[in-house]
Amino acid sequence: MGASEDGADALADLKGRLRNLRARRRLSMITLSRRAGLGRTTVSQALNGTGVPSDATVAALAAALGADPEELLRLRDRAVPPHAGEPVHLEPVQRRRRNAPGGATPPAESPHAANRIRTGPARAASAVTADPEPDAERS
Repeated sequence: MGASEDGADALADLKGRLRNLRARRRLSMITLSRRAGLGRTTVSQALNGTGVPSDATVAALAAALGADPEELLRLRDRAVPPHAGEPVHLEPVQRRRRNAPGGATPPAESPHAANRIRTGPARAASAVTADPEPDAERS
């Protein structure tokens, strides 16, 4: 069995156990969320969603359901995909001033390219951009 299959099985087992514990305790989702100190959406996602609930969510649900948190946390740990806990390194975006030496940043390279709003087919060549620095000096 591969790591992803084992993780999927562990996640299904974790969610099934949480649902069974809730059913045995005859708790509504609202009552469980209040006892666990979690939001209703968080509880619903932990029991029925596709994602892996956080350690804190599993521990809170275990306490609210009177279950052994260690067993449920072990299942949760098996369900976490490899490398999921590793930090992601993001490169900073270098910004150029519009009237800086060398001219304006070309449109395709602009860090604000996603903010452009096209005004229609007749003006497809022109684009309006949001001013990222409203207090910046203008020339």
